[in-house]
Amino acid sequence: MNSFLFDTEYLATGQSLPFTGNWVNTVLSRNSLIVAYVSGTTATVNLQAPSLLGSYGSIFAAGGTAEAYTFSSTAGVTGYMTPAYSDSPISSIRIVATGAGAGRIWAYVNYQN
Repeated sequence: MNSFLFDTEYLATGQSLPFTGNWVNTVLSRNSLIVAYVSGTTATVNLQAPSLLGSYGSIFAAGGTAEAYTFSSTAGVTGYMTPAYSDSPISSIRIVATGAGAGRIWAYVNYQN
């Protein structure tokens, strides 16, 4: 592992709600800080990690109904979400945001080793 690793990756860049983001590789990180901002509506923001049970059936594989698990969920987000922090390694992270109306979401993960 790189002892000098410090990086930021975007999870969402102004997409309309509801939104399911792409997986962002965070395998090198030890500590992560996730920040999200919602405008135009109230949203529920879920942070997910991929299931580690892919070899146990298609339900856990990519595209299956249990392909990911939620490790952080914040309801009623308007404006900035209370930042989420992780101090354990997660191989990949994605954001899933739900809300009604014309809402948009921006989010990023800042991580370090």
